[in-house]
Amino acid sequence: MQLLDDVQNALIKDGFRVHGNGFIQIRLDRDRRLHIWPYPLVPCQETPSPIHDHRFGFTSQVLVGSLLDKRYTVASDKLGEYQVWTVGSRPDDPARAGEQLIPTSVYAFATPLSTSRYYRGTTYTMLPFIYHETVPLRFTITLMVKTLITPTEPRVLVPRGKSAGNAFSFDPASFRVWVDRALVELKDVRVSIYSLD
Repeated sequence: MQLLDDVQNALIKDGFRVHGNGFIQIRLDRDRRLHIWPYPLVPCQETPSPIHDHRFGFTSQVLVGSLLDKRYTVASDKLGEYQVWTVGSRPDDPARAGEQLIPTSVYAFATPLSTSRYYRGTTYTMLPFIYHETVPLRFTITLMVKTLITPTEPRVLVPRGKSAGNAFSFDPASFRVWVDRALVELKDVRVSIYSLD
């Protein structure tokens, strides 16, 4: 199966990255990512900040498990409950671009807009700049294919008065068990969005 082969090759070449929100990301190529969502999800940042947007659109297929996609309307307000942070490069390690959270002077309120549940085999799409959070309901694997890439930085909502923190508190080796489980589960997976070309 091409997906499983690509995942194994990506692990050999680049390994995996544990995101600050607690999921595992395997970069398959420039536009495709495999996300492994341990359950229960354990945020790895000093202050959990799961509500975020993307500088690109994407289509995502749930390959294993199920999840909730919660979307929000975000309105700038100097009295807002959240501070908007952006994502930039780490000055100490240019290879880890996109991992440094930087505070802005913008505050905002976030209002729940919709919640959708997705199961194995279903897909969903997201346009750039839509604030959302992903909540796995059990061990879950998703395949994300990027679309509509823009030249901006993504934004993250951090509770007012808190620091997002750029030091992650986890042992990467402890996440390997989830990667190994995903390799077993992917043997029987059918993919419908492997390439959107």
